[in-house]
Parts: sequence; C-alpha cells; structure tokens
Amino acid sequence: QTISHMKLVEFQGDLEAVPPPPLVLPPASVKDAVPSPDVPLAILEHRLNAARDPEVASRIFADIQTLAAARKRMEEVVRGVVGLCAATPEQAQHLLESRQDLNEHGCYRRAVTHFKSRCFNWSDQKYQYALRHLYVLLNMCEEKIPIGRIEEAMDKMCLAL
Repeated sequence: QTISHMKLVEFQGDLEAVPPPPLVLPPASVKDAVPSPDVPLAILEHRLNAARDPEVASRIFADIQTLAAARKRMEEVVRGVVGLCAATPEQAQHLLESRQDLNEHGCYRRAVTHFKSRCFNWSDQKYQYALRHLYVLLNMCEEKIPIGRIEEAMDKMCLAL
C-alpha cells in the first residue's frame, strides 16, 4: 500500500491526546544588538577597540570618520531635497517625520531610481544608510509633489557629490 492510498486520518494522530504545554523560553539577553543600518559602523568601532597597532587603528578611525561624514551628507541632501520641494516649513517637517503607506508606485519607483543613480548608490556599503531615507521620497510622492520637481531638487542637491 502506498501513501496515495492511505486515508488522511492515519496522519492526524490521536484526536483525544492531551497536547503538551506551550514551551516558554527565557527572554533573550542580547546586550550588543545594533540596528541593521548601524552594523557597518559598529563593526568598525569593534575593530578600532580591538586594534593593537596604532597604524591599523588610525586607518579604522579614518574609515569611521568617512562613514560618519557620508551619513551626515545623506541627511543634509534629503533635508535639502525636502526643503526645495515642500511648500511650507510645516509640510517639510511632515515629509521628514511621517510614515505613509505606498499608493503612488510610479512616482516612488522613479524617485528611488533617480536618488540611487544621481545621489547615493546604496550598492556601495558607504551609502547603504541612504536606504533609511527612502520613506521621505515615498512621503513626497504621497503628498502629490510632482516627480519632476522631486528629481530637479535631487539634481540640485546631489550635483556636487
């Protein structure tokens, strides 16, 4: 007899059996967890703390400074793009702080593609932090800011990069 000829009840076990009590696990005690966008920086900081050679430590410190400067620049660019696109300071604040649902797929796709190609290509580890700012592009699209205006603002802010 093959499995195809067997009845389903043969696989379900004893219907009157008492189920075991739920398994209760102790809470996790992770003390050095970091948000995923901060992992590259945390790795560099751990390497810096472990470095014994001053020359190696100096290179790692320079890498940390480069990464921190890139993050600061990304934040400045995003704020600048919002400043150029928003009609009022209140709208700018709303665009930077809110988290809206995506409905304007075409606008968002174009904005993200433009941002990656003209501003920060997050395929480069140095610019992966830019992914944390994509919600702002979504917010601008959901606020019906024309994609042409968003792209023009990106071009102005990212020209010197």
